[in-house]
Amino acid sequence: MSDEDGVASRAAAVEFHRVWSDQIRATDDISLKLLAVVPTITAVGISLLLPKDPGAQLATPQVIFIGIFGAWISFLVYRWEKRNIQTCGWYRERMKAVEQVELASGGELRRLPDLPPPPGVFKQRMRIGKSRAEFLIYSSVVVAWLALAAYGTVALFLK
Repeated sequence: MSDEDGVASRAAAVEFHRVWSDQIRATDDISLKLLAVVPTITAVGISLLLPKDPGAQLATPQVIFIGIFGAWISFLVYRWEKRNIQTCGWYRERMKAVEQVELASGGELRRLPDLPPPPGVFKQRMRIGKSRAEFLIYSSVVVAWLALAAYGTVALFLK
């Protein structure tokens, strides 16, 4: 391989590194927006559907359908988020490989710092990183929607 080919391949590697880094940032940005919007929509939607009058009952097939539909959509968004986490992991692996080659050849790239461990809760017994936090948030959202459907079902049969 000539020096020109080596320089061109190193330049391409540096460009891939930059693009992958931008992709990770974009994916994280989308994830954070969804983590804010999905629970908010759930809370607002359920609060609008619940009866305001203590004596009123919420017993319509539409409410049951909305609860099941909300749970299903929330689950699908969670699965999409899991795929985004996998994609970011793939980008990180490729970036580390590019960094190793670049560092070995005296290139301009510097190694990305390793991710710090996730913060601990409950006296450091349980670590909650991005994956676990998303699981807990989306699970709570799905359970809330299913609770709405269950409430509507029970109220329908108790009429």
